Amino acid sequence: MLDRLAGLETEYAIRFDPDVPSVQRPVDYRLYEAVIAALRNQVLTVSAGELKEGVFLGTGGAVWFERVRFTGGFGLVEGSTPECRGPRELLQYQRGQDELLATACRDADVPGALTLIKNDRDSQGNVYGAQENYEISIGSPRTLLAWRIGLTLLFPFLLLGWVGYGLIWIGIFLYVILAGLGYFFLQFFLPGHWREPVLRVMLGEEFTKKDVSAYACPVPTWLEVVVPNVIRVVTAPFATGLYLLVHWTAGRSVRQRLTPFLITRPLFGGAGLVSDGEFRLSDKADAMNCQLGYNGMIFDRPIFSIGHLFKPVVFSNWSSPREYLRLFEPRQRLQICIGDSNMAEEAEYLRIATTMLVLDALEAGAVPANFRLSRPIHTLRQICGDLEFQKKYRFAGGRPLTAIEIQREYLRVCQDYVDSAVNPPPEAKAVLKRWEEVLDLLLSDQEQLIGRLDWVTKRYLLSQSEPDSDPDVQKKIDIRYHELSTDGYFQQLTTTGLTRSILQTEEIDRATRLPPPNTPATLRSRYIREFSVENVAFQVNWNTVTVGRGPKARVIDLTRD
Repeated sequence: MLDRLAGLETEYAIRFDPDVPSVQRPVDYRLYEAVIAALRNQVLTVSAGELKEGVFLGTGGAVWFERVRFTGGFGLVEGSTPECRGPRELLQYQRGQDELLATACRDADVPGALTLIKNDRDSQGNVYGAQENYEISIGSPRTLLAWRIGLTLLFPFLLLGWVGYGLIWIGIFLYVILAGLGYFFLQFFLPGHWREPVLRVMLGEEFTKKDVSAYACPVPTWLEVVVPNVIRVVTAPFATGLYLLVHWTAGRSVRQRLTPFLITRPLFGGAGLVSDGEFRLSDKADAMNCQLGYNGMIFDRPIFSIGHLFKPVVFSNWSSPREYLRLFEPRQRLQICIGDSNMAEEAEYLRIATTMLVLDALEAGAVPANFRLSRPIHTLRQICGDLEFQKKYRFAGGRPLTAIEIQREYLRVCQDYVDSAVNPPPEAKAVLKRWEEVLDLLLSDQEQLIGRLDWVTKRYLLSQSEPDSDPDVQKKIDIRYHELSTDGYFQQLTTTGLTRSILQTEEIDRATRLPPPNTPATLRSRYIREFSVENVAFQVNWNTVTVGRGPKARVIDLTRD
């Protein structure tokens, strides 16, 4: 109970104020590099052998540059906690990650003030933010067998995807060579004022700039639009088959009975959102448009993502076969995309802890099969706009219940599950008590939740502003609430003692230096500390560590050693 592997992925928006207003803002990629350089002074880092650019930390976690666009160097800083066991430990490492990144921003060598925003939506409405990962069982022996048979039948489609993806990269390589040669000869015949526009079209805007190195991957804008669509086409047979296989087999029962809980979870896990002058419970929930999907591959924003199953086996080059074999294992990662990024410790803890406890009850068969909601996406949007908690929704066979009453149904099931267990961990009973208290206070005395739940705290701050304040002022309060600096509004409340902490300072400090025990992160950290200072080839990813190159390279499986 409360002992499954779990991890959080958090995307942080980059905010930069130059010392001199006339100084041009560095591109996001440059600012990310400055953060990593400062991070190296705090903790041991090694380059990541993964699909996107990033570093693994001595704690076993990682920091990435999450691209929004390749051209122009636009993106976000993404932090991934190490694999943890239990909600308190996961909260500890999330807060340690926040602290490491906030300190790195303060120490970064940049011509201005650099900070990160731990939220889920910018002022233009672009959505990003937090993902949760929990290890779950594929299902019953019959479900596992169907899953494995399906994966076997899908393999020929995966081979076609590999071939197509390889041909795309060969095509890009040949295009760049031919475009470069073509421009080299064309410039002798082009008038001077035509050269820059032609260069921009053929090789990208970055080649017209003096500091090309500021951009990690200079390509023409039109090519960046075309290539992802071609990739979608060549991988569509495998992607479609995998989607249908997951939908009907892997974790299907868990997803069905967990969905009503997640849809009502913004009651205590929501970060709050100001949208068109209206306040809503969740920063991110309104963007959800399906229950299961690839999280952006076809403009989908799902509650449950399977992108983490698809990308490694299609795009990891030589390691893809090994990654595909991992899909045959009886336990896989459930990725939840509906949660907000929290500033309040108690909100973040409850979001993690209650989800873990519900998953434990689900896998123990304690959650009834009829725990379902009709029209979940529509219901989610209604819940996030109902600040009085009076609307009722058809739940568990058609019973009309409010969002709080639905949460109480899950609370009751988890209480019975914990009470029936032999020697349940004390933390489980503490989670139940905290969960029940918060649900009671939401109806009786929300002022007691200021500093404990994000949406309540943010709403309080907005109420302290001018009654007729401009929507832009309200949005500023909304976003600055999430700033990881002493100027951040939640941080200012913490300084004045208006917030409540769960963790001790020593726990967070430990999480910035050492890995969690008894997880793959423990081994990953050990190898990072052992080999990163040696003069040997060394590559790290989530599942393996590779020491050396070529035929003599040793691949160490972190999930089995």
